[in-house]
Amino acid sequence: MPLAPSWTHLLAAALGASLAFGANILMAEPVKPPLGLTSNAAREEASPRGDAAREGQANAPDDTRTDGRQADPQKPEVAATSAAPSPADLALLEFLLAEFETQHKRGLLRLYFGSRLPELAEFLLRVWLTQGELDSAWRLLAHADPQLDEINPEYRIVIARALRDAKSPHAVDAYQLILRRNGGDTSILVELAEFDLAAALASLDQHAQSHPGDDATENEVRQNRVRALFAGRQTKAALAELERLLAGGELPSDLLQRLQEHAPERAVTVLRQRLAKATDPDEVLNLRVTLLDTMRKAGDTKAARAELDALMLERPDDLNLLSRLGEFDAALAESRWRERMALDPNVANTLGLAEQLERLGRREEAEALTWDVFVRNPADSGPRYRLLAGGSLPMAERVLAHLDSLPTPPGDLDETLGDLGDLFWENGQRDRALAMWRRAQTLDPGDSEWSSNLANIAAGKDPRAEGSADDWWRSRDW
Repeated sequence: MPLAPSWTHLLAAALGASLAFGANILMAEPVKPPLGLTSNAAREEASPRGDAAREGQANAPDDTRTDGRQADPQKPEVAATSAAPSPADLALLEFLLAEFETQHKRGLLRLYFGSRLPELAEFLLRVWLTQGELDSAWRLLAHADPQLDEINPEYRIVIARALRDAKSPHAVDAYQLILRRNGGDTSILVELAEFDLAAALASLDQHAQSHPGDDATENEVRQNRVRALFAGRQTKAALAELERLLAGGELPSDLLQRLQEHAPERAVTVLRQRLAKATDPDEVLNLRVTLLDTMRKAGDTKAARAELDALMLERPDDLNLLSRLGEFDAALAESRWRERMALDPNVANTLGLAEQLERLGRREEAEALTWDVFVRNPADSGPRYRLLAGGSLPMAERVLAHLDSLPTPPGDLDETLGDLGDLFWENGQRDRALAMWRRAQTLDPGDSEWSSNLANIAAGKDPRAEGSADDWWRSRDW
């Protein structure tokens, strides 16, 4: 059996590759690593922080992140200040990654890099993802994963989604790797089921087998099987599994909604049974409203209207119920809204009447009412939102002019400016959109939406295009 290479040999090979690899990193657009990955002395020398800060970090464990920032759920946590990893470290890690097919060599990774290994691996993952080298990123996770437990789990998710989007043959394996770690990850399971139902169901079976006799896991697996079947467009099979779940107890809310969508008549029966057992007043109200909506969906308009009338007698000031009345009897709903307006022409009553007028096709009248309540209540965002919802450029100009004329602007003006930017952009007025987003960013520098729009424009991208939630690795602002 061949002997493992000595560290002398490894370092010699690493240094031979370091110049080329380091040059590639330096020539690429700058990508900042998570934490300093060079020697302790180099980290101290490169750090822009003061002596007190360095002294505080000196007592922190090696694997502790010390920048004090909260993790962003949309991308792995990255420290605000960091030193670049040495080219020798990067070259050595890449060399080992190319040779770690045996468990012994995987152990060498941990032996040499110690607690720095996960952060150095995260840096390499970011480089590979940015450069589109998905196979390299996948290979690191697939072969070294047992040694890289501390890597932020978002990387596994991002790589799996990138492989899926690229239609890579490794996509299923990447999803199953995540599910082997957390078989109860419903969102990942559903994503896998959307493009490979058989693989998703196999992962569920494996999760169940790894927890024999565990009632909670068994119930979780049964529910997730239904979700997977719906995601895989096997509606008939999913409904059959739903019936089995119903025989064993109540459905979680998301599966009850699925039943309402695909079998509303059956959902009516289930809701009536649940209503008969409910005692909490709020739960009873929610169930009754859900029941009347489901009866209407099932085609039983008469029963739905009877339930609505009963609720309105009990709760005459419930604006949500009054709004639903317009779906059954538009003329009666308008009359009721006007009665309320005569008593109190507040924002809620005015917008309720305007909504009903729009249902009746009287848009100009509805718009006039909404404008009036906007002028009387400029601090309320509801009228502003309704006026801009129609996408009218002339109305956008009117709203902007009125807001600019106010002696005291609303506290949430940045949100309205952002909406105006969206509207201008969608209508081809790119310069005006840019001006709105810049104003919004000035008012609220912490809102990432405005900075993201501006960054996309600077990069030549459409700021309003629907992109993957995992495109964070393409950003160079780390």
